[in-house]
Amino acid sequence: MYHMQAAIFLFGILWGTIAMALGTDFNQDTREAFKKSINYPALVAAHPQEKTVTLDWHKALQNLKDAQGTVWTSTPAEPGLGGTGEGQLRLNLQSSKGEAIVEIISLDGDWQERLDYVIAKKSLTDRIDVNSKLVPGIEDIYFIPKTGTEVPFTSFLYGNLFIDISQWDANDIDALAKAIYQLVKNNSQPAVEAKPAFKINVDKCQLNIGDTVKINVEGLVKDWTSEWIYNQPQLLLGNELEYLEQDGDTFFFKAVKAGKIEVTFAALNTRTLYVEKQSVAVEIR
Repeated sequence: MYHMQAAIFLFGILWGTIAMALGTDFNQDTREAFKKSINYPALVAAHPQEKTVTLDWHKALQNLKDAQGTVWTSTPAEPGLGGTGEGQLRLNLQSSKGEAIVEIISLDGDWQERLDYVIAKKSLTDRIDVNSKLVPGIEDIYFIPKTGTEVPFTSFLYGNLFIDISQWDANDIDALAKAIYQLVKNNSQPAVEAKPAFKINVDKCQLNIGDTVKINVEGLVKDWTSEWIYNQPQLLLGNELEYLEQDGDTFFFKAVKAGKIEVTFAALNTRTLYVEKQSVAVEIR
């Protein structure tokens, strides 16, 4: 498959235990006000056609001509997986207009899940409201600032990608944002069900406190590397399972607290940022 042609990173995430703003009540009032301002129920009901964007992002943004003919260049940066398993790439683009920052986030899940991610992310602000308004008639959703004549930022959700373009010292990045949006649109195709890129195997799903469980990952292409999210904030590990060690493609955990938990691994294509997740449920008695 096209999305498995580049090196792939592998992470493990314990869903239901991630205490971060995207999954808590942080700024809930601001978020609810923002949802009302963009008519959230109508957006959910609109449900645009599912599509997938396939781009080699480093090559695509090495030299990009914006809607006014200005050429923007970028330098390589390392992609990675975010705290909830989303693919991430952040690039600085330079031109005669100045410098801009482009953040590309690849999401899995259905339309409403992706929409909720965007709303939660945009609500992470110290303002009393979210300074974004929808531009009508642009699929899937396209935001510009509510105030001001210049466009210091633009963000949009299209298919599996959420992209945020913001100024560094460029006064107006509207032409750049429009060029990136068109690039994404031109390289999209209807989403189809793909063969799973990998699978995970667990040696036992019913555990007693003190038991050790072994989870093996198999099926990825040869040039992938794996890393448990252990070196991320300890909060991500939760209380039910304790990470012990990794041996090649196998991860070891110890049951330390009763409960039910899903262990999810996310594979990221470093070229296209395509993300795929697989989960296994474990019960500790």
